[in-house]
Amino acid sequence: MFASLRPAALSGVRAFSTSRVAARDLAKMTLVGRIGGVDIREGKNGQQYLTYKVATTDKGRPPKEGEEYVRPPTSWHTIFAHGGAVERLQFLEKGSLVYVEAEFSVRNVKDETTGAYSTQILATHDRLTVLKKPTAREEAPADTPAE
Repeated sequence: MFASLRPAALSGVRAFSTSRVAARDLAKMTLVGRIGGVDIREGKNGQQYLTYKVATTDKGRPPKEGEEYVRPPTSWHTIFAHGGAVERLQFLEKGSLVYVEAEFSVRNVKDETTGAYSTQILATHDRLTVLKKPTAREEAPADTPAE
């Protein structure tokens, strides 16, 4: 039944490509969280760019018998957007529940004053969908980072 779907396996062809045409590598993240802030700036080239922060909360674990509930930590993700996305995203409301897809890269950066290295995850906006706008009762996470 599935023999027609496996001609490469039957002919001894490798399952991976050895051609010089490289496939596009991909590093992508998906976030579902709340908007913590939006900031529009102008780059060195005069073009506007936008950064927005998304808060996600880890699942956490239920407390064991006799323990108090410990609120799971909130992680903050800063996403960079440019071009036409700046116009579309500048009206994001703080506290909105969003679904975000972003490409990312990881870089180790050396602090010139201390000599210590830190890891930066640079995320570039790919797609955003507002799942739910904030209501009067809902607020952004309490530990919103200082802007």
